Amino acid sequence: MTTMADLLDFPKQLEKKADSRSSNIFRSERMAAFLNAPPVEIRGGLNPYIGEWNQHTARHLLKRAMIAPTANQIADAVVDGLALTIEKLLTPAAAPGLPINYNEQNDPNVPIGSSWVNAPIVQNLNYPH
Repeated sequence: MTTMADLLDFPKQLEKKADSRSSNIFRSERMAAFLNAPPVEIRGGLNPYIGEWNQHTARHLLKRAMIAPTANQIADAVVDGLALTIEKLLTPAAAPGLPINYNEQNDPNVPIGSSWVNAPIVQNLNYPH
């Protein structure tokens, strides 16, 4: 606890400041030693799952890897097995196609069946609501 007497004792404050500087130097030396240390070799790894693969474990995995898996997705995972299910979960999905103009016949820049994403914007075009 710091008292008013401690605050008014200027030589003592300078001494504390010097101690904190040496402490900071020590910390920076430790950080340098840590950053310059040789890489750590990791021996071992994750153990493969050897438990039972069933509806319960498939649902457990899919609920953590997906948003709201359906009953069909869980059933497919059980049939596919653990390895194929993990492969499917980690395989990137193809990007969806661009949205297209299905029924706006008044747009002169985007014919029906074409994408409107890169088309110029038509000002004051009355689109149906």
